[in-house]
Amino acid sequence: MGNSYLKKVATLVSGTVFAQMFSLGIYPLLTRLFDAEQFALFGVFLSITSPLAIFLTLRYEASIALPKKPVDSLHLWAGSLLLAAMIALLCFIITSIFSESIISLFSGRISADALYLVPLGAFTISLFQATTYLGISKSAFVSISKSKVVQSVTIGLSQIALSVVFFDSLLYGFILGQVFASAYLIYVLKPDINKVESHLLKHNGVKYIDYPKYNALPSFIDTFTLQLPVLLIATGSDFAVAGFFTLVFRILAAPSAVIGHAIGQVYLKEIADRLNSGSTSLADVVFPTLIKLVILAILSFTPVVFFGEELFGFAFGEEWKRAGEYAEIIVFAIAARFIVSPLSTILGVTNHLKLGAIWKVLYFLSSFVILSLSIDKGTEEFIFWFVVNELVMYGLYLCVIWYASVNIKVRNV
Repeated sequence: MGNSYLKKVATLVSGTVFAQMFSLGIYPLLTRLFDAEQFALFGVFLSITSPLAIFLTLRYEASIALPKKPVDSLHLWAGSLLLAAMIALLCFIITSIFSESIISLFSGRISADALYLVPLGAFTISLFQATTYLGISKSAFVSISKSKVVQSVTIGLSQIALSVVFFDSLLYGFILGQVFASAYLIYVLKPDINKVESHLLKHNGVKYIDYPKYNALPSFIDTFTLQLPVLLIATGSDFAVAGFFTLVFRILAAPSAVIGHAIGQVYLKEIADRLNSGSTSLADVVFPTLIKLVILAILSFTPVVFFGEELFGFAFGEEWKRAGEYAEIIVFAIAARFIVSPLSTILGVTNHLKLGAIWKVLYFLSSFVILSLSIDKGTEEFIFWFVVNELVMYGLYLCVIWYASVNIKVRNV
């Protein structure tokens, strides 16, 4: 298992590291092309589309890699995209009706054009995520790795190229990146749409009904909670601060979004295979993965703790040194997410989605209360309480994950 695991991780990481290096290399140029308020707009866009993308598929995409039969994975993929398209259309209609009210929440700092891009952006995220899971079901780790390169390069180059045309080019570039990466994966995986049958869509929808029942709303809340700091700050008096936060989260979350997620994808396949082979405990998969993530977190984040202000000022320009000050503290919260989040897929595989749902609701409630109470106390105190809440809640999440790994529940088919 060890050599196979490392080989799969290396396959994903080789491409994703290149993709992330490209993205990080682009940001020093982006911060000189766009000011903090434009980054704030981008942050608000991501803060809305990210949780919305979770809701569009009702989390069925997370089950795509689980079936033994490829035809079942195909139908879960097709069903996820069908749901995403229908709900995205509904969201566009709702956005059109209430656009003025939504814009007023941000004191007119976001445009109607940017708002209308939200449903489209969310759908493209759902498309890429669902197709990535289809690739996992086929063990197409090389193709997944290459798709992340396509995604990163397209986003970066599009944002730069469109900067002379659109004020919102950070948004347009992001959407194009999802589209091109998804198109590449679909071309490589060649899912046979002609084999999709309505009765199999229904059969698999019922079989994996726990995902929309117990995971869709909690995952939506979970992802929304992750975006809550930027959204709360953006509704305040200093819109530019949301731009600083956006840069900090985009830069510091890079290892989590790429390397940690790559490990998590291989980890998902490993635990699914172990479960299908009749294993009664997954602790020997969870613990080694946890150790790897801890080591990677230490290597990735330690320099930011001591030199955040200097690093941000040098890399992104003097006006972004303030973001570096924030990064020196926020990095502890990002490290906790990096270590724990990739392990959480075990909750679905071991049929402990209810436990995960309870944690996500508690996480949302604690974050909403603590951040709402501290938002008017100054940025530094807001950051302090944000980090404290993250460390406590992700520590609790790790305990839930470990419990699930040694208490597997069998799904009734």
